[in-house]
Amino acid sequence: MADTRLTSNIVGHGEESPEQLLANPANARIHPQGQQRLLEKALEAVGWIDEVTVNRRTGRVVDGHLRVAIAMRRGEATIPVRYVDLTEEQELVALRTFDPLGDLAVWDDDLLRDLTVQVLETDLVSDLLAELDDIGAPTKSETDDEPKPEPERCPLCGK
Repeated sequence: MADTRLTSNIVGHGEESPEQLLANPANARIHPQGQQRLLEKALEAVGWIDEVTVNRRTGRVVDGHLRVAIAMRRGEATIPVRYVDLTEEQELVALRTFDPLGDLAVWDDDLLRDLTVQVLETDLVSDLLAELDDIGAPTKSETDDEPKPEPERCPLCGK
């Protein structure tokens, strides 16, 4: 029987200056101003809870371009980094599939409502949640047929 175990390409963790990280020229994600503002608020509320992913072979960011841009704008000295070892082909596959696959998830309406109530009791991000509700995060009861608004270009990376 063939070995079907998944391979871990994570090869390390560390701290890097965001100024030293290379934006990936193949990154097709565009971050609207509203998303930039909301992610910065979320980072202010909970801090760094995920690392920026950098391909050790190419030195390019694979995931976390917006977090890098926010850190640069704020003058952060270092940010947490997860190093992976990917071929250039694997890097392209990761760029094309990692976020879009996550974007396919939908919210369970009941659990989202309960979670929102619990978060509002913390008083950490009530304004952030109000803005997210205004944007209208997709739920399992919605369809994908609605037109998406044209995103704004990031002033830092032009995407």
